[in-house]
Formats: sequence, C-alpha cells, structure tokens
Amino acid sequence: NTNHGTLLGGAVSLEGKSGQGVSLNGSSAYVQCANRSSLKISGDITLSAWVYPKTNPAAGMRVVDKMPVGTSSGYLLDTYPSNRVRFITLSNQISTATALATGAWSHVAARYDKTGGIKTIYVNGEVAQAATNGVVHLQTNAQPLRLGANAALSGEWFNGLLDEVRISS
Repeated sequence: NTNHGTLLGGAVSLEGKSGQGVSLNGSSAYVQCANRSSLKISGDITLSAWVYPKTNPAAGMRVVDKMPVGTSSGYLLDTYPSNRVRFITLSNQISTATALATGAWSHVAARYDKTGGIKTIYVNGEVAQAATNGVVHLQTNAQPLRLGANAALSGEWFNGLLDEVRISS
C-alpha cells in the first residue's frame, strides 16, 4: 500500500514481531501517516496490529487513531482503561474485559461489519468482545492517521513496540 508512516518524536525502527517494527517511548514518539483516500473508510473496517506494551497506564495508550478529539468521525483502537483493548467508531465503543499482558506480544484486531452493524475485538485470534451497534456509515475526516499517540498529540502515548499495523476495508 501507499500508507507508509513517518517516525516522529523519537520513534525508532527496530526488529519487531515479524520483520521491522517500531519502538515508542510512551512520552513523545509516534508514527504519522498522511490523510489519504484509502484511510477515509465509511463502511466495513478492520484494524489489526501486533502490540508489545511495556506499561499498563490507567489512562490507556493509543494503537491506531484517526479520530479527532471530541468528534465522532473516524476510528480508534487503543488500550483503555488499563490495557483493555477498546475500539471506537462514531460514538459507539466496545472494550475487552481482560487487559493485555505487559512485556509480551499480543495480536489485536477490531472489525466493524456494516452489514450487520457488529463490532468485534479479537485478541490472539480469539473473540474477546462483540456487540451490535446498528448499521451506520462511518464518518470520514481530514485527520492524519497516528500510531502510538492521540489525535491532538496530547496524551495516551504508547509505551512499547508496534508491528504489522494494518487497516483494511
């Protein structure tokens, strides 16, 4: 694809779970992808990544963020609260009951199926949470996509490693 990110704020490319990943410091490092049409998804969407959280902050950490703060457009995948995987589209969110382990790789994926209005979170290939939120068109926005930081670059910094981040429609 053409959605390669730029390492910013001290993000470092290194050996990840499968090839090259990125190390984020939990205070300023993130990856940014320009706002492209392929990231403006209004229907079915799947977000996935290998994550290796080094800490477990109560305020959570962003994995994928294309949702401007205070709006309901775009999509977001993070670990809130306290390393529980959370998936947000529009004003609807679901999260897992169990936190991710720190100091270990986990594969997380979140899917919104527009046909059935179903959101599902998977952790290591197993359904960890699912809910019916109704059939809606996701709203798009002009926000760049960020990995490891919130849309305003004001918090929820990811402290650990990310690899094989994928967004598909």
